[in-house]
This record gives sequence, C-alpha cells and structure tokens, in this order.
Amino acid sequence: MLWYKKEILLARFKNEKNIPLLVRGMEDSQRVQEEGSRISLTNIIASFLPAGELKNRLKVGLNLNRRFERFWEEVEQRIPGLDKSYVREAWDFAERGYRGVYRQNGAPFLEHAERTAIYYLDILNEYLSTNENRNSRGLKPEVGLRAALGHDLLEKNPKITPELIESELGIEERIMIEGMSVRDEEVKRWGDTPNGIYERCREKFGRAKENSKYVLDIMLIKIADRRHNMETLDAKSPGDAQRIAADTIWHYVREAFSLRLGETAEKLIDLSSRYIRPSSTLMRGFCEYEGDKVYEKS
Repeated sequence: MLWYKKEILLARFKNEKNIPLLVRGMEDSQRVQEEGSRISLTNIIASFLPAGELKNRLKVGLNLNRRFERFWEEVEQRIPGLDKSYVREAWDFAERGYRGVYRQNGAPFLEHAERTAIYYLDILNEYLSTNENRNSRGLKPEVGLRAALGHDLLEKNPKITPELIESELGIEERIMIEGMSVRDEEVKRWGDTPNGIYERCREKFGRAKENSKYVLDIMLIKIADRRHNMETLDAKSPGDAQRIAADTIWHYVREAFSLRLGETAEKLIDLSSRYIRPSSTLMRGFCEYEGDKVYEKS
C-alpha cells in the first residue's frame, strides 16, 4: 500500500472542500497502522470524493504518466543521460500551466510545448556539432529543455508569474522564459523577431557575461518554437499563414544561418515554401541578399 504524509495530500487535493476530513482520515489511518491494522490510502481518499471521481483521477494520472514516458523516450534518443526527475518536474509544471489551453488546430497546448522542447534538443545537437569550441558558452541541455517546456506559460496563463516560475523551476528557467515571452506592448516596441529578442534581452539582462549564455539558449528555443509553429500553420487563415511564412524566411532562417544551423534553416525554408512560392519576390530577394554569407552575432 502507498502511505502519504499530510503535506502531500494537501498539495494534491488542495481544492477539495473536505480537506480537514481528509487530513483527519490520514491521521486515523496512521494511528490504526501503528496498532497493527492497515487502511488503504485509496479507500481514505475515495471516502471523501464523489462517486467515480477517484477512478477518473487515477485514469488521468495514468494517461499523464504514459504521455511523459513517450516524451522521455524522444529526449533519451537525442541526449541520453539527462536527469529524468528534474525534467519531469518541469513537465508537470508545464502540464498544469497549459491545462485547458488549446491551439487553433484543437490540440492541447502541452503538445506544442513538448514538440518545441524536442526540436530544441535537435537544434542544440546541430549547434554543438557545427560550431567550434562546441559548448564553450556553458549550455545546459536540462535547463534549456525545462525552459522550452514552459516557454509560453507567461503568455498563455495569466496566473503564472515570473516569481512562480522561479520558485517552481529556478532562476535560470525564469530568465530564459522571461526572455522568450513577448507581451503586446513589447511587440510594438521590439517586434517578435530574433533581432527584437536580442534587443529585449540586452535591455532585460544588460551586458553582464553571466547572462550572455542565456540569450543563445533563448534563441535556439525560439527557433524550435517557430519550427513547430510552421508545421501547424494550416490552422491559420491563408493571409496569416503567408505573413508568418514570410517572417520566418526573413528573420528566423537568417538567424539559423548566422548560428551555422544549416539543416534547421533548410527545414524552415521547406516549411515556408508551402505558403510562399519559391519564385516569389520575397524568396528571390532573400537568396540574393544572403548568398553564402554567414553572420556572427556580437
């Protein structure tokens, strides 16, 4: 049988009206256990929940565990040996934060967060394999993965605050998630483009060396985010899809090339070409402007 402390029960059933009864039931079960009898935690909880509710909650919990295991398999395929419990902590926080939020195509928002996190690992691997002094900037895959899972929490859930993210995940995750989050007034000021992100991060973080490593991770996550957005662009109107595709070509593909992410850049071009003809003025102008040059960020 599973036996839980009162604090854990309170955390998991904090919205229940019968918490005092639940706690007293837990105390009774502990006392009876000491006397040599056994009371199931399941029976205790079931006695304070509506009929069938416990079964539903257990089913939801089982489905969430299965979903995380599928996600973890993909993580392990890309970077083996990461701390599973450390990543699960962020996944659980993201699942709660995105609960009830859906994308325009009807998919739960958690799906977008998961795909962004997986694509971040793909892009990180490409970056480390194509750049000299590979991990000289001290990139931390686990921290970046956690931030990727929560990259839209501040924008999608008004109850989530930077302070809550710091208390639940840590200061590094807070810095990166804040750096990726764009509010309406900030879009007008900087724009939701790589250059705008750099400028916003410079203002938020200053030029302190200890913060410079976060900007690179932020950019890799934003490129991963854009990749999945492009894969699900069919849910947008034709006009919006063309606008986003043009923005991807002109800003995100250029940024990918500047970071020597050739495979990622080609993937973004392929996705954009579904909505913009390769012979269009925008595509021709981009190719003529970029040529074979590789730009370095200062």
